[in-house]
Amino acid sequence: AAGSFGPTSRKQQVVPGFERREIAREGEIGIYHTWSRCVQKAFLCGYDQETGVDFDYRRVWIQSLLAYQASVFAVDVGNYSVLSNHQHLIARTRPDIAAQWSDEEVAWRWKLAWPSWVDGQWVREPTDQELEELLAQPERIPSLRANLASLSWFMARWKEPIARLANAERDRKGHFYEQRFGSREI
Repeated sequence: AAGSFGPTSRKQQVVPGFERREIAREGEIGIYHTWSRCVQKAFLCGYDQETGVDFDYRRVWIQSLLAYQASVFAVDVGNYSVLSNHQHLIARTRPDIAAQWSDEEVAWRWKLAWPSWVDGQWVREPTDQELEELLAQPERIPSLRANLASLSWFMARWKEPIARLANAERDRKGHFYEQRFGSREI
């Protein structure tokens, strides 16, 4: 007899996970719950009893970068939670908003998506030359516009700067977060 998830044979009960493109469909408005976990017993925030270090100051990095990237991308942040070794986010992709941006705004926003942590804030000032180089390649603009409304790109640009800062503190290289983030459509 077949159940709602397929045949009942133990060997066939395992249902493979969906590919991300099936969960977060690019080019469509969608609301998603995402989560990202740290690897190698890394602490994201809070007090690590093993090392005796309080990493709670990282919340400022994480929260301010989330707000920064939400101002750059066509992604609305509904809610988030930062725990000791992972984070959750409720986000809505807005390709309809990105579609209204001029090519110049797309180029400017794309360059803004790579900020640096300087004096307690996330900053990035694209140069005129950087913008002109992007605008000189008009065939790239549609894909950049799509990327600016992409859940995957948003998550990458939220996680990677945090991972770099945390790894620099620990004098380590490599993954700080699991390679993939989990996601479910709401």
